[in-house]
Amino acid sequence: MSLVPSSWFKTAENFVVDLKKTYTYFEELLKKHPEPKSLLEYLNERRFILLLMILEQSRCLRKFLLRHPTEFQNTIPNLWYLVKEREDYLKELKNLTSNVQDDYSFSEKLAFYRHKELMRLFAKELLGVSSYEDILNEYSHLADALIEISFQRVWEESVDTYGEPKEENGKIATATVLGLGKLGSEELNYYSDIDLIFIHSSDKGNAGKLSLNEFFTKFFQKLVKLMTTQTSEGVPYSVDLDLRPFGKSGPISMSLRSAELYYESYGRIWEKFALLRARYSAGDYNLADRFLKEVVNPFVFSSVDYKVIEEIRLMKKRIETEGKKRFIKGYNVKTGEGGVREVEFSVQSLVILLGAKSPILRERNTYRAIYKLMQKGIFSSDEAEALEKAYTFLRKLEHRIQLKECLQTHVLREGDKELFAKFLGFASKEELENQLNYHKQNVKAVFDQLLPKEKIEELNSIQEAVITEDLEWGEKLLKERGFKSAKQIFLLLTEPVYGTKNIHFSEKEKRIYIRLIPRIVELSQKATNPDETVKNFFKFFFNPTGRRVILSEDKREEFFDKLFTIFSLSNYLSYLISKNPDLVEDALTLYRDFPSLEDFEK
Repeated sequence: MSLVPSSWFKTAENFVVDLKKTYTYFEELLKKHPEPKSLLEYLNERRFILLLMILEQSRCLRKFLLRHPTEFQNTIPNLWYLVKEREDYLKELKNLTSNVQDDYSFSEKLAFYRHKELMRLFAKELLGVSSYEDILNEYSHLADALIEISFQRVWEESVDTYGEPKEENGKIATATVLGLGKLGSEELNYYSDIDLIFIHSSDKGNAGKLSLNEFFTKFFQKLVKLMTTQTSEGVPYSVDLDLRPFGKSGPISMSLRSAELYYESYGRIWEKFALLRARYSAGDYNLADRFLKEVVNPFVFSSVDYKVIEEIRLMKKRIETEGKKRFIKGYNVKTGEGGVREVEFSVQSLVILLGAKSPILRERNTYRAIYKLMQKGIFSSDEAEALEKAYTFLRKLEHRIQLKECLQTHVLREGDKELFAKFLGFASKEELENQLNYHKQNVKAVFDQLLPKEKIEELNSIQEAVITEDLEWGEKLLKERGFKSAKQIFLLLTEPVYGTKNIHFSEKEKRIYIRLIPRIVELSQKATNPDETVKNFFKFFFNPTGRRVILSEDKREEFFDKLFTIFSLSNYLSYLISKNPDLVEDALTLYRDFPSLEDFEK
């Protein structure tokens, strides 16, 4: 270790966990460097320690630097005061990709640039030269620029290939990309996918021989391909389109008018939460602005009624249930009790509930929303400060977990606590645990106060699996109870709560149904053929009259039991009453005195 002064090593011991191993990465970097002397001359003690911290704490950034050994000294200068906006990134990306011909090389350049800028921003975090909110903001604008440069390339190529897209009136048809999730709120994770939705200006028109829908489908498919291609530099970004209208089964892009009709007719509460964070990312800014003003604001901030409150209450119960799951591998910083999701849900719920009457509260960013809620007196100054500090702590911890192996993971493993304690500047894992517990308690205190009026009922394991849509767990539980088609049965059980059969259940109906789940499973389980019995039940239940019969709170348990006698003994009769629920009284009369197996055994 004679390449740098020994005093640097003494100082480095306070910041690097495994100095000996990390120094071997540094030596490897020097070997790959075309002019190692220039790097050694550039380094001072602080820069040397910063380089070692990056090499130790992130596998993907270490691989990046070993592939591009000059990038540390090229990227780190001016770190203290340099802040890049979307246009700054875009200018650099245009220079970087101006002479790139093939798509693979283009995606490769994007992935290179993303990791270069990630290194720069992580260095800013390590040195503490910028607030965490500002770092997340800057990183989100990096993603915007990568999408925009891809958008521009694909647009030119698509117009050349298919012709210019024009609406019926001869106007040029346009398209836009909106970021959702943490990209939309300008709080993007260092290593996660980006949630996007695509909107085009009109369905009516054409591009050469293609309809506008066909043109924009091909256009956005190519855009996604550029963003998600695996290259030698990694992937520019993983893209998630599941939050679009109709989800995975929906079109990749939708016209402004079609999107408006969708959210008016089918928009659900979770989509209010998704669109709350919608933000222009790339393409036609004016179209995005229209979407936000004409579609998002009226949908997200419609008047709050009992139904909205009850839907949010159900979402809260789902988050609570998921938060109480015990992970064998450790604590889930995102979904665990007192974690990131509880912070975001608490803040977003209040914004949605209060934003209709208080436009100042219509805020997509978590930090800014906390501040605005404090200004309106919803949070005390102490609560706001505690929530902001907790959110920053949890996000920093989440990012260190992700950067270590460059994976989209959120679990703090027990065996890694000592390591992450040192990475975050704590003296011991106990100190990290104390801070984590302190922040979790502060988050939980705010989360628990959100819509606290209704007494929380204890749920059994199958109810928890249904509410959290945990297919693997639900399937396992049903197999243990004798169901052969356990996956199919579990999907049926979740259908009334989250289903897509275009059958609308009110929140009151959902609550009653959730209470009935253990009884439905228990009565089906007793039958000779549990699978057929529960399927017969749902045929009846999905009929509006049948649903009214099942969910009527004045029906006695004996009535419910006898109804399941029919479902278990006769597929034909079950079919008849599912088509004609008015026959149920006649059917029950028919089976009123039908002896059970227990009666025979007596």
